Formats: sequence, structure tokens, C-alpha cells
Amino acid sequence: MAEDIVVIGAGWTGSVMAHLYATVRKRKVLVLERQPFVSGHSHDFLDTHGIRVQKFGAHLFHTSDEEVWKFVNRFSGFNGYVHYVKTRFRGELYDWPITLDTIQRVYDRELRADQAQELLKAEGLEGQVDDPAHDNFEMTMIRQVGRRLYEMFIKNYTEKMWQRPAASLSAELAFRVPLRLDNDKRLFKDVYQGVPSEGYTELIRRMLEHPNIRVELNTDYRAMPLSYQLLICTAPIDVFYGCRCGKLEYRGMRFEFVTKPGTEFNGFGTLNTPDDPRVLRLEEHKQYTRQSLPVTTLGYNYAMDGSDEPFYPVPTMEQKNRAQAYRDLAAKETNVVFAGRLGLYKYIDQHVAVREALDLFTQLA
Repeated sequence: MAEDIVVIGAGWTGSVMAHLYATVRKRKVLVLERQPFVSGHSHDFLDTHGIRVQKFGAHLFHTSDEEVWKFVNRFSGFNGYVHYVKTRFRGELYDWPITLDTIQRVYDRELRADQAQELLKAEGLEGQVDDPAHDNFEMTMIRQVGRRLYEMFIKNYTEKMWQRPAASLSAELAFRVPLRLDNDKRLFKDVYQGVPSEGYTELIRRMLEHPNIRVELNTDYRAMPLSYQLLICTAPIDVFYGCRCGKLEYRGMRFEFVTKPGTEFNGFGTLNTPDDPRVLRLEEHKQYTRQSLPVTTLGYNYAMDGSDEPFYPVPTMEQKNRAQAYRDLAAKETNVVFAGRLGLYKYIDQHVAVREALDLFTQLA
């Protein structure tokens, strides 16, 4: 094999690493991808109605990191889409994240930000045990937003997502649930936001378009002999080691796409459905692409077992310990590096994947 560097996986992390080694270090790079397309879970395509649909659910790029933003803009312009989400509870729409307006509606009173904070703090402390050693997601969220908001918007959604009691989940997951004591209704506050003008798949294709990069699609790295000076693995770390420390657990997602006339959501792209027994959320894809069409394609998201298509590392102590056992094995490698969500068993967003890939390249170089 002529390549110096082998990269397993053509998602964000693998593609950034391949591009940097090919262009900055002038190395020959082989990228192996099991799917018939590049861009991993950010993969998108035009459906029969001309709507650009994200095959694995909505991915919205957002960052305040200027270096990351400049890097991704080398390969595509972005459309400036700013992400707004609503949550539907008993037929009523509320802001997501929870805003001051939502707090006032739920408690049916006018509140200043400091009053709202005191109200939620007092309610959140009721019945709590002051023992950090026993903290979990449920306890942490109740402390942050109070029991009423937690039970309306968070508890059922979380347990539907992870298929286990919220009290069994790590408190670390709570950082992904924002609370706003103002009325900023944007999901993300980052300076730079948007979706690639021609889609994520085209952006990644351009990133990998270089004479020093060879991409092999529909390829399982385990089925071929590999020779390399450096292997960068963004595939599941447990699978790489033959699951010798046990299989890491993931939650997966199933997507059902339905096209109908008109526009479903006006002014927002995603609808969370905490009190629906099956559907986790709905996504209107033409909102993300800012397309003006007479029809719309909705993506119905259902959480499921992730053994076939891993999405989200399960945030429990058992899985955390098992992942650490694999990281201990990885630390002994001399020319194999693990990176990305699956390689690190770490819940990270797109912009974080790019940032960590840039940093990893600098460290390895």
C-alpha cells in the first residue's frame, strides 16, 4: 500500500485529518469508509421534490471559534440559518431552550429574571439530598430548572431518548440542556451559524478532493490488510479491539420522511415532542436549507437501539468505565490514534469535531 496515512471513516474528524495530512504534510492518505458516501452522519441528499434532506437527522453548524469557521468556509459557503426549536406539550408550543417567557407561561405570572431564578432554585431544592456522590441527570436538572419544568419538557423526552430512567443517567448530560433567563429563543448563541449552501456531503467531498487522498467507499477496514505509518481511527473503538472489554452501548435513531404540501413550521426548524409516546422530534428540512418550495419534507425521529448504526454514546457510569478500559488500550499504541465521537466514545458536535481534529493534527505533527 502506497499511502503513509490510513484514516478509518470519512465523517468530519476523519476528513479534516485526511485533508490536513494531504495538504500541509504532503502525505499520501487512504480513507476507508464503510458507507457508500462521505460525510458520515452529516450526509445529505436532494429528495424527489428537490428538498435537501439530512439522512441522519438535522445537523446545524454553529461555532464562535473563528479558526474553525474559516477552515470550513474554505470548502463551502454557509446560508446563515439560525436554529430555532419549539417543544410541544399537551398541544401547546413553548420555546426550547426554556426561556423567561416559558417560565412566565408555565407559572402564570410576570417575573423578572432574578425572580424566575429564585423561583426555580427554591423549587429545585425541594426534596433534594445534598450528596454530590449521588448526583445524576434527574437530580441535576431538577436543581437547575425546578421539578415542574423538568417533568413537562425534559423527563419524558430524556427517557424516551435513552430508554432508561433519567435517574440512571450521568449528571454530565445536563450541560446539553440550556436554560435562558432572557427571551433569546435561538438554540445556539454562537457567533457563526448556518448550513453549507450546497450541503454537508458536498463540503466533505471537496475537503477530500486532493491528489494525495484516495477514498475507498463501501469498505470495511477489518476485511483488508493494512500497512501504514499512522492509522487514525474514527470508527467505534470497541469494534477495533474486537469488543474484548465488552461492547459499548449506543442509542441509535430511525428516520421516517414524509412529504406534504405547504410549510409545517413557520419560523423554526425542529419540534420536540416530550409527551408523544413514540416520536422524539420532528424536523422540517427545508427550514435548514432556506428553500422556498410548495411542498415540505418532515423527518420523524425515533430513538432506538444503536447496535446497527451508532449515534449517541450512552451516558452511564458502566459505559464510561468500559470506554476508559478501551482508552487504556489505545494509550499503549505507537502508531494508532483514535478520534471523533465513535473513536473516543464521546458526545461531540460538528464544530467540536473540527476543533479537536485541528488540535490533534497539531499535536501529532
